[in-house]
Order: sequence, then C-alpha cells, then structure tokens
Amino acid sequence: HSQPVIIDPLIQATYLGGNGAEKALDIKVHPKTGEVYVLIKAYHPGKGFTNRFPGTNGGWQSTQAITSSPIPLIARLKPDLKSLLQATYLFPVAERQSHPAKDRNSDAIIKLMLHPKNGDVYLYGYAPVQSVPGLSGGALPQAEMANAWFISRLSATLAQLKQSSFLSTKYSFTATPSDVVLDLSAGINAAISPVNGTINLVGTDISKTQRAVVMQLNETLKTFKFKMIDSDSIGNGIAVHPKNGDVYIAGTANDDLLPNAVNGYQPYNNSFPSTGLKPDAFVAKFSPDLLTLKQTTYLGGTTIDNGKELAFNKSGNSVYI
Repeated sequence: HSQPVIIDPLIQATYLGGNGAEKALDIKVHPKTGEVYVLIKAYHPGKGFTNRFPGTNGGWQSTQAITSSPIPLIARLKPDLKSLLQATYLFPVAERQSHPAKDRNSDAIIKLMLHPKNGDVYLYGYAPVQSVPGLSGGALPQAEMANAWFISRLSATLAQLKQSSFLSTKYSFTATPSDVVLDLSAGINAAISPVNGTINLVGTDISKTQRAVVMQLNETLKTFKFKMIDSDSIGNGIAVHPKNGDVYIAGTANDDLLPNAVNGYQPYNNSFPSTGLKPDAFVAKFSPDLLTLKQTTYLGGTTIDNGKELAFNKSGNSVYI
C-alpha cells in the first residue's frame, strides 16, 4: 500500500429526454472537438402525442416520424455536458428482442461511429428497407428484402444526412456467390481506418454457406467491396492497424479449412479430432484495400472457443483478441 488511492470525482452528469421515454444506446466523443454524441431510442409517448425531444430544431429531422415503434435520435452536447448543441431524430430501425427469461426490453439494431478524419457521424444497423433515406448515389442503393443492413452518414452538426447505402441486397435463396447476404442473428461490427478513412465492417455471409465476410466502403459511402473467408466461419470483431491500415477480423471457425493459416501462430483447429471438430477462435489479417488475405491463425484449446473482439495498443505492435 505504498501508493495513494485516488478516486476520481464525478464532474458532471445530465439527463437527456423529452416528454416520452428514452433509452441511451451508444455514446462517442468527437476526435476533434471533444463534443459528446449520444445515440438514443425515443419511445412514442402515446396516441395523439409526439416525442418532443429538446434541441431538434435545425437538425436533419426535427420531428419524430408517426409510428408506434421507437425512433432513434442523436443528441450532441458540449464536452462539459452543460449545453445541448443539437439533436435530430432518425428513422425507424428494426428491434432485436431480448431473451424473455432475462430481460423484456428490446434494443434497436443501430450503432454509432465518429470519423477520425472528416469528423462526420456514421450509423449502421438493420432497418425496414422502405425507411432508409438518402440511398440515391450510394454504393448499394437497393435491397430486395423487407429488412436489410444499412450504413448512413450525417454531418457533424447533425443538420444534414449526406448519404446512405445498404450492406446486403439479396435473400439467401436468390443470391449468387458475388452477393453478400448478412446473417441478422450474428450481427455486424465496424471500424474506421485512421490511415485511409475507409469504413470497414465484419459480419457473416449466408448467401450459400456460412462464411465470415469483411466489407469496405469509402468515406462517401459510394463504393463497396468485400472479401470472404473461404471456411465455415462466423465474423464477429474488427480492428484496423493504427499505423499501416491493415484490417484484422476475429471470429469463430467451425472447420479446419481456414485459408492462409500455415504460417500462423496456430495453423490448425485444436479441438479433439476423436470427438469431432469443435469451433475454434480465429484471427485474419487483410491488406488495407482487402485485396490480399495476408495471414490467418486459429486460437483455441481442446474445447469450444469464440473470437469476439479485437483491439490494438497505441503503437500497433500488439493485438488483443
């Protein structure tokens, strides 16, 4: 006990809400201004009423859409949390129901990112196709299913929706190997490259078989490319190397066919062959443009292992899974 114990004080707190019920879903700090962005789910207050969230005048969407479903919104605050600078309603998104035995609440399938280079706000999630705005000119402007994964870009001021694009466009039974069909149950995750500004996402493609897939859009959301892991696999986590821009994904491999694993730390699935192969975690490393799968490795013991998240240290000389 040679060092003193320091308990950081709570400097500031604030409520955020209108006349209905609200639930905070995500929070990010702007890399340039330090402003705080909060992603919120706003519930409709009842028939004949609207959710009057403060600060939406001047925002991209100043009023809540007429719907019985909760509507996401974004609030932008000063770093000291003493002033609300701007808020905007968004558009209806799908809801993922929690396990009834554990929690009767549901979560909107939407996540928030702030771009480290252009400063804009990016949202990605799962929504009814007809509710997603701003698709004209986007990389994938159409989707044939009722609900689809999407990504949208708003200005840092929250006054303008700049662009949207779908991330998957087909049902699995109409898809070809050149299509991406994303599995809703597995979800997707994203990371913005600090090197070239691309938007990189990982998910699980079910167009023909189950395969981890990494996707990439440019910051304008007008170009789209992807690369599959040619193995029975699930994609979960993603991170971009802070120095060279290589894209890393983590997931679960259900077979022993992971490509480019020969020179990896663990080149084979480590589960007991006598009882049948079990899932092992894996990590894959792609070039910044996704054109080259540089290296993969299994990570696991003799039972089931799942790769969920990745993170780099500041210098980029260590990756944590």
